Amino acid sequence: MIRPSFVPPAGIRRLRDLTRYRVALVADASAEKNGVEKLLEDACIKLSVAATDILGSPGVR
Repeated sequence: MIRPSFVPPAGIRRLRDLTRYRVALVADASAEKNGVEKLLEDACIKLSVAATDILGSPGVR
């Protein structure tokens, strides 16, 4: 007989869901930041030469 699949407790499942959600949010934020930088570079504004973080401290990291 085949053993049943392991289903972690509800707390662990919730933590995994939150971790996956956070990873997705960070990826989305990075994509937006890269999009802003590309848009500025297409407009011949190259802020990345002068500033390491073009959106600043309160911006997306």
